[in-house]
Amino acid sequence: MLGVVGLGYVGFTSFLGFSKYSDSTIGFDISSKLIKDLSSGRLHIYDKHMYEHFSSCYNDLNLTNDLNDLAQCSDIIIAVPTNACDGGLDLSIVHSVLDQISNLNPDATIWIRSTVDDPHLFKILSEKYSNKVIFFPEFLREGKCWNDFNSPSLTVIGSDAVDTNNFLLKLIKKNAHDVQFCSAAEAITLKLACNSFHALKVCFANEINNLLWSKDIDPTLVMDLFAKDEVLNISKAYLKPGLPFGGPCLPKDTFALSLATNDGDNLFSRLIEVNENHKRVWSRKIEQLSQQVIGFIGLEFKPQTGDYKNSPIIDILGLINNKKIIILADEQKMNEQLKKYKSMSTVADIIDSADIVITYDKSIVASNVVFWEQL
Repeated sequence: MLGVVGLGYVGFTSFLGFSKYSDSTIGFDISSKLIKDLSSGRLHIYDKHMYEHFSSCYNDLNLTNDLNDLAQCSDIIIAVPTNACDGGLDLSIVHSVLDQISNLNPDATIWIRSTVDDPHLFKILSEKYSNKVIFFPEFLREGKCWNDFNSPSLTVIGSDAVDTNNFLLKLIKKNAHDVQFCSAAEAITLKLACNSFHALKVCFANEINNLLWSKDIDPTLVMDLFAKDEVLNISKAYLKPGLPFGGPCLPKDTFALSLATNDGDNLFSRLIEVNENHKRVWSRKIEQLSQQVIGFIGLEFKPQTGDYKNSPIIDILGLINNKKIIILADEQKMNEQLKKYKSMSTVADIIDSADIVITYDKSIVASNVVFWEQL
């Protein structure tokens, strides 16, 4: 049996959606007025498609404002508010509900759909409660939540171990063809990253509308054309954590737009600042290594391109102060900034001479070789 605690737009969408697959579903909300309205056919969510379904089945829904009615539930979804406050998100209602559910049914599996900003929370919860607690993020847009639930763009379960016979998991798999699993911390990060990325896209489009020459263009047409490129613009291209951006194009064009808006403090200028800071982050990682003699193989701005212009790796090397650096002689010839480093003719020479070798080339194998993503 499935229980849903909190019948706001996330909770009620989840409750109504999973009710399609099982009549053993019960929805709880602390508001007796909300329960009365829903039981009378009055929907508090503006969603045309949801209302069409709700109006045909509201008489059959199992709703309550008594949490004790969820005592027999094998699985309970928590979808209560976590509003922003000075210290982050206010998780006090989540903690309160967890306490109540644990006392009510210590064997129930608890699925948190409320937005959470503390990846360490689940370790704390696993130590405090006997219940298994899982993070089950939602990706529902207001006004389109019913379509988003029934045709999910992404279904993620934040748990390293979910029983394949779990009641709710079976309902989830009926609703979603592709279910992804990861740790709770990764699912929390994903949820926050998705909405932050959407926020970034809004700001990006607005900055295009704020260019000095915006009166001479149709910004909407520009962005419509922008979105037609599904190989680079609307894709997973570039969305790979790692080294800062560099090369002949990205720095130059971003710099150009940073000078071309009506406000000098703009998104494009901040991109350049953030990118420069990432270089400092990488240099500090290297400075904190215990090894003193460090070899670097592969200094191009992008692996195996032979292009060293605006290479972030070269910039990172220039920020390192407390290490002896060795590079390949052939690469040293490619950039004036590299003349100050010791060079060697072969990869084997560097491996023999360095305490540790950093590279992106996965074909180089030795006990002292590490790849950038391993730092």
